[in-house]
Amino acid sequence: MTGFWKATGRDKAVRERSRLIGMRKTLVFYKGRAPNGHKTDWIVHEYRLESDENAPPQARSPFISLSINKIDLQFLEKIN
Repeated sequence: MTGFWKATGRDKAVRERSRLIGMRKTLVFYKGRAPNGHKTDWIVHEYRLESDENAPPQARSPFISLSINKIDLQFLEKIN
């Protein structure tokens, strides 16, 4: 299957109490080619360590962790 991951929204801060420990980026998988892809129910959360929310890109951590999930649309409809 061909497709691409597209970032959605802004990166979110991950905090322990009030201390910034990292950032989370959410990406959605689209089938096909950009810009005419079709959104699927697969998402990725990309986590990276961060020292400052406003740090320049070269100061950011080169290490990331990913969490890949399939969204259960029927479950979401039940709880909404």
